[in-house]
Amino acid sequence: MKKQKTVSKKYRIDISGIINIDNVAPIKRRSNPHNIHSMNQQQENLAYELADALNDTDSMKFYFSIVEKYSEVFLRDKLAKVMAKNPKEIRTSKAAFFNYLVHNEKAARNYPRA
Repeated sequence: MKKQKTVSKKYRIDISGIINIDNVAPIKRRSNPHNIHSMNQQQENLAYELADALNDTDSMKFYFSIVEKYSEVFLRDKLAKVMAKNPKEIRTSKAAFFNYLVHNEKAARNYPRA
């Protein structure tokens, strides 16, 4: 004889009578490392400025993370290099080229975090 699925307030869908809601640990939520409220207004404005200049407002999480990690001088320097580049020489997009320049570790060492 097959066991029936039962649903009640005490139990989740229970076939064997083992899973009790009281014994299930709550899901731990991770803190958001890119919380917009943890950065200052200048950093937030810079993130929006970068995204607008590169026509990449869909990737705001990326821009919020880099303005927290790198100095403004460093980011503006990389943005200037991207904007000065001939668009025909950029293979993918301005945003992808900017991302490449930002993550070049040798270049980041020359700009201390302010």
